[in-house]
Amino acid sequence: PEQVADRATFDNPHQYAAGIATVIVNGVVVIDEGEHTGALPGQVLRLRHDSLNEESFMPGLLLAVRKVRSLPGLVYGLEKLLELPLKR
Repeated sequence: PEQVADRATFDNPHQYAAGIATVIVNGVVVIDEGEHTGALPGQVLRLRHDSLNEESFMPGLLLAVRKVRSLPGLVYGLEKLLELPLKR
């Protein structure tokens, strides 16, 4: 899209972003043409912060940066990086 903008505010936080028509979660389309499909394929992801040393995150960060650099253009979504199939 030419323009992506956050429409959420502190008073009205549950707003879809402008310029993003489709949202895919776990390979399933959840928002299609700006409307919720009713699908709820996601899971809660809790990140633990047990490490006080940023070096523990570097291998994953480097892997992601190398993968992104090899892709042409702008990529939206981790499913493109992880090469996950799109389920509708």
